[in-house]
Amino acid sequence: MEKIKEILVVLNSFENLSTILEKSFNLAKKIDARVSILYVYEKPLFSIEEIFKLNDSTIDKEKIKEHIKQEVSKYSDDEVAILVKINDTADQAWDIVKDDTSFLIITPYHKEISKELLKTLKQNIFFIKSDTLEYKKGSLITETLLGLEDSIKLYKELFNVDIEVIYNFYYIPDAAAIDPALTIGLDPNLELLETQEKLFNDFLKEHNLKGEFFVNSFLGELTLVEYVNSNSFDLVWYRKDDGEFLIADDTLEEIGSEIKCDLFVERIFAI
Repeated sequence: MEKIKEILVVLNSFENLSTILEKSFNLAKKIDARVSILYVYEKPLFSIEEIFKLNDSTIDKEKIKEHIKQEVSKYSDDEVAILVKINDTADQAWDIVKDDTSFLIITPYHKEISKELLKTLKQNIFFIKSDTLEYKKGSLITETLLGLEDSIKLYKELFNVDIEVIYNFYYIPDAAAIDPALTIGLDPNLELLETQEKLFNDFLKEHNLKGEFFVNSFLGELTLVEYVNSNSFDLVWYRKDDGEFLIADDTLEEIGSEIKCDLFVERIFAI
């Protein structure tokens, strides 16, 4: 796992700007990373105050830069690169970070733009959804044990928080599990479930961690999002395997839309 050396803050408005900058510079100080800022005016998704316009169709990029610079000065004395662009947030961000995974992206959550950022970029992305500055109860959601130890190490490096590890296991019952009359032999998916649950519990015991083996069976029981919200986590870390099937993408989109706390998406396609 590559060390985070750069933080790119991606903005589309000034809403919660102080909170986003404070979180970004707090993290930067903790891991000795350099911060740069990209502001992208996405019309018509976002409006902007008249003071930041030259006319009805043109924004005043210098005024926007100056406003952000003044806010940055509350949290850092360092010189910070500030870029102001128009439209295509994901592509504008890619032009800066390209394939350099030493970047961490920090940005407010917005369903449409966040989806494009995840589709376009390879970097870890920290989506800001709350005003919470000090996290106390965090969760880490994973669909594989591969590389999990490294993820937990990074989690603890970035955030001083108690962690509950949630293994999100997709269980698709064999026909026999739904209709015993169709039984041919043992359900291979159930055997895999039991094996993975044992491996997960052994991992928790070895690393002295709390955890939950969550069976995602699509049969109408408690959903993963319902479980997360019912436990009042103030930070969720999601390990997104970009080589996995599309169900994982749907799960991430649901989590992003419905949880109320901040969401850190770790990209693990390189494992």
